[in-house]
Amino acid sequence: MPQLYHDVLFCSTFLIVLISIIKIGGGRLQADRNAFNRIITGLGLLTGFAIVQLLGHQDVFKSVPYLQDESGRKILEATVITAGLMFLLVGVSGLLPSLARGRRLRRQTTKRYFGLKMILPAVSGGKALDETFDLVMNHLATYLEIPRWAAFKYTSKHELLVLTGSVGFPEKRPRHLRTVSIKETELRQELNRFRAIARPMEPKGEGETPGPRLVVPVAYGGRLYGALLCWGEVAVDDDLLDVLTLLGEILGRQAQMLVLKANADFYRNRQVVAARVGDLCNQASAVGDILVELFQVFKDVTAAEFCSIAVMDNSGENMVRYTIGSGGRMLLEKGVSRSTRCGATRKIVSEGQPLIDADVDFEGNHNPDDGLFLSCGMHSRLACPVTVGRKVAAVIMLGHSQPNRFRPVHLDRVRDIATLLAGVIQREQLSRTLEVREDQMLRLQTMERELATAHIATAVFDEACQLLTKRMKCTVARISLIDREGKNLFSQACRTIRDTGHDLKESATLPVSLLPWHKMTIETRKPMLINREDPQSQMPPQETMATLLPDVRSAILVPIMLDDAVRGVISIGEARNWNRRPFGASDLVFARDVAAKCSVALRMKKLELETARAKETNRQSVGSEPGKLGELTARLKSPVTSIIGAIELLKMKGDAPDDRSRYQGLILKAADRITALTKEYTDIQEPVEEQETEVVVG
Repeated sequence: MPQLYHDVLFCSTFLIVLISIIKIGGGRLQADRNAFNRIITGLGLLTGFAIVQLLGHQDVFKSVPYLQDESGRKILEATVITAGLMFLLVGVSGLLPSLARGRRLRRQTTKRYFGLKMILPAVSGGKALDETFDLVMNHLATYLEIPRWAAFKYTSKHELLVLTGSVGFPEKRPRHLRTVSIKETELRQELNRFRAIARPMEPKGEGETPGPRLVVPVAYGGRLYGALLCWGEVAVDDDLLDVLTLLGEILGRQAQMLVLKANADFYRNRQVVAARVGDLCNQASAVGDILVELFQVFKDVTAAEFCSIAVMDNSGENMVRYTIGSGGRMLLEKGVSRSTRCGATRKIVSEGQPLIDADVDFEGNHNPDDGLFLSCGMHSRLACPVTVGRKVAAVIMLGHSQPNRFRPVHLDRVRDIATLLAGVIQREQLSRTLEVREDQMLRLQTMERELATAHIATAVFDEACQLLTKRMKCTVARISLIDREGKNLFSQACRTIRDTGHDLKESATLPVSLLPWHKMTIETRKPMLINREDPQSQMPPQETMATLLPDVRSAILVPIMLDDAVRGVISIGEARNWNRRPFGASDLVFARDVAAKCSVALRMKKLELETARAKETNRQSVGSEPGKLGELTARLKSPVTSIIGAIELLKMKGDAPDDRSRYQGLILKAADRITALTKEYTDIQEPVEEQETEVVVG
C-alpha cells in the first residue's frame, strides 16, 4: 500500500508540473519555441516513466512478455528517465538565455515608456513649436539613449522641412540640414504613413551625407506638422517604433494646438497693428511725421533694426527718403531727395515686386549705392512696394544685422501696413503738388504787383528768370527780346538754380539764323518742348551752348507776344535727364503765365515811351497850332472816359473771369485809340532811341 501511494504521488507530481508549464508558464516561455518544446517533451517522458512504474507495481504488465519481468521494466524506466532528463536539460539550457533576453527587453520597454512618460510634460511645456521640439529632443537623447536628433517644421506651401534645432551635432543648426526638400521623394512617402519608420543603414560614400536612420512624423488628424529624424547606428525593434509613433502623435496634437493658438494670436495682433497704423495715418499728413512711430511698428512686427521709406515723385525717377538706422537709435535721413537708381529701389520701382535678401554680403548682390544700408551693419533685407493705383508710390525697406532673418510671413505683415500707408503717401504727393502750384500762383501774383512799381523792364525780366528757376526747379532760364528786323535776339536776363561754372553771357546778342528751335518758336508763335534724348527733338549743340548751357538735356521755349506779334522768347533748360525731370503740362502753363506777365511789362513800357513822345510833340506844337491841340484834347476825352468807366466797373463787378476779361479788353481798346490819336497829330519825326530801348518796346 505505501508503494502505491508513493507511485501515485510521483506520477501526479510530474503530471501537475507538465500541465502547469503548459497552462501557466506557456506565455512567458514562448521566447524560444524549440527550447519550450524540448522541456515539454522531457517532462512528458518523465511523466510516462512514473505511469509505467505505477502500472508495473500493480502487476498490470504480467501478460506483457517483456514488461512482466522486473529487469525489463527497469531497463525501460532507465531509458525513459534518461531521455526525459536529456530533453529537459537541453530545453532548460536553451530557454535560460531567451528568458534573460526577455528580461532585458522588458526592462528596455519599461525604460522607454518611462522615458515617454517623462517626455510628456516637456511636450506640453513649450510655448512654441521650436521650443517644444528642443525639449523633446533633449529628453529623447537622455532617456532613449539615441544621441543624434534633428527636428524640422513642415511647410506645405513649398514642401520643405525647415530645421528648428538639433542634438548631438557639432553645431546647433547644421548647414546641410537647414532645409530639406521632400517634394516627390521617398522621405515624403515615409512621412505620409504617419508612423515611425526605421530605414536601412546606407553606405556613406566620399563627400556624401548619410540619410536618417529613424523617421518620426509629427502628425495629427491626417495633417503633417513636422518630423524628428535620427542619425547614427541605432538598434531598432517594433517596440521602439511603437513608442516613437506614439510620441509623434502626441507631438502632432500639441503642434496642432500651438498652430491654432499662433494663428489666433497672429490675426489678433494683425488687427491691433492695423488699428495702430490706421490711427497714425489719420493723424499724419506726411510719412516723415510718423516715421519714428512706424519704425516701432515694424520693429514689433518683424524685429527690424533698419527702416527706410522712400516716396516717389510723378516720374518715378526721384524719391524723398526717410531713414532710421544703427539699430533704430539714429535718424539718418529726413526727407532727403535722391535718385531711385540707388540700390535695390530701382528694381522694386520698375518691377513692382517685393524683395527678400537672406544675406546681402554673402550673396554678393548688393549695389555700390547700398552703402548706407551696409554701413549700419545690416545683412538681411526686406523691401516692399507701396502701390497707389497701378503705380509704385513708395518703397519700404527693412534691415536686420543677422542673415536669413526675414520670412514670407514678415512680408505679409509689411504688405498690410503698406496698404494702410498708401493713403498717407497719396495725400502727401497731392499736398506737395498743391503746394507747388499754390506757390507758383503766389509768385505770379507777387510778380504782377511788382510790374506796377517797376521802373525798367529789365528788373521784371530778372525777377521772371529767378521765378522760373526756383519754382520750376530747372537748371537755367533766359529771357531774350527780338529786334525790329527779327534777325537777332538780345538777352535781357539769365539765371541758374546753382553755380554751373559756365559764362551765361547775360547781355549776349544771338543771331536767330543760328538758333533753329528759337526761330521755329518765333515763326509758329507756339511753345516748343525739346528732349535731347529723343532723336525727333534734338537741339543743336551751338544753340544749347549759346542760349542755355552745354549739358542741358531738355528745354522749353515759350514766345512773348505783344500786339499779335512775337517780341521775345523765354528759354528754360534742364540738365537732368528726361526721366528724372520731365517737363509736363503744369510746367508749360506756368512758363506761359510768366511769358504773359513779361508781355504786360513790355506793353507798359511801350505806353510809357509813347506817352513821353506825345508829351514832347505836344510841347513843341503848343505855340504854333492851338486849334489842333484843342481838337486833340476833345477827341481824347472819349477814350479816357471809357478807361475810367471800365476801371470803376472792374472794381465793382470784376470778380467773374468773363467780366474781368471784357473790362480789360475795353481798357486796352481805349488805350489803342489814344495811341492812334497821338500818332495822327504828331508831325515831328520820332527821336532816335538807344538800341536797347527799341528792343524792349518792339
